[in-house]
Amino acid sequence: MKVIGAPTPVWDAAVDAYLGRLRADNCTPATIETYRTLLIGGRSVAFRKRHEVTNPGQLVPVVLESLKREFLCDGLRPSTVDDYCRVWRSFSSYCIDRGWLTSVDILRVKGPRQPQVRPPVFTAEEERLLLSACRCRRDRVLVRIVIETGLRRSEIANLTVDDLIDAGQAWVVRVRQGKGRKDRGVPISDAFAAELEQYLSKVRPRAVCRSLFLTSTRCVAGDFGPLSSTGIYMIWRRLGQATGIRAYPHKARHTFATRLAQDGVVPWAIQRALGHSTIAMTERYVDAASIDLLDAFARRTPRQRTGLRL
Repeated sequence: MKVIGAPTPVWDAAVDAYLGRLRADNCTPATIETYRTLLIGGRSVAFRKRHEVTNPGQLVPVVLESLKREFLCDGLRPSTVDDYCRVWRSFSSYCIDRGWLTSVDILRVKGPRQPQVRPPVFTAEEERLLLSACRCRRDRVLVRIVIETGLRRSEIANLTVDDLIDAGQAWVVRVRQGKGRKDRGVPISDAFAAELEQYLSKVRPRAVCRSLFLTSTRCVAGDFGPLSSTGIYMIWRRLGQATGIRAYPHKARHTFATRLAQDGVVPWAIQRALGHSTIAMTERYVDAASIDLLDAFARRTPRQRTGLRL
């Protein structure tokens, strides 16, 4: 409900109120932190100081156009500048609803044109080198699970042994409360199911903690703890340094999606597997179509069930 004639707060107070709305809307902590950074981070502070923007009532199109131009000139990627524009527009919309901003013209300012580039992927040889450079079976399974499922780094960190489910037609990795607070399931191949069985039965330490991936050493309490998102990133960084390959988890996610497209899996199925909110986010991999997700994965190769025991 729009508030008429409400007094306009200073910038930081308005941002705090906006972030409170995001929390009430059940946005993830990672999303809220990203929005905070784009609105009151150091680069935003410097820009607002140069342009003497102290409260949201001063948000007019020329301000966002200046932000777009200056940040591009500073060398930021168009995708990053587009993130700034998108978040500032969302914040402006909230301020309009609160009566802190009267003009809606800033909502019409578009982000910069995005270059049409193919997402970076690992070649089969690069994947082989990364797997060969793994120090232990845990790290090998960690690399493979991202390439086999396309899960985000935070989603991998949140996996437990209970998230490997027999869906009848295939084994599925369950993603609980992924980006956008959405659950989904991603089928895995029979070959990887067999590797996971070996990992669970012979490699993963027996621990009270149910996380799929554990730390390599015990914590103070004496048990193995969950491998954090930062820990996952450091493993990929170490593998990149060992092989000379630019390696990071999101590149493996791109590899997963690209291979699905090459295998003939249609966009609707890839969208569901990746957890994209819109098909437009998936269209850079393939043209649009529609098919049942499990059927789509079953079409990739003839299936041979394995007994995955948890």
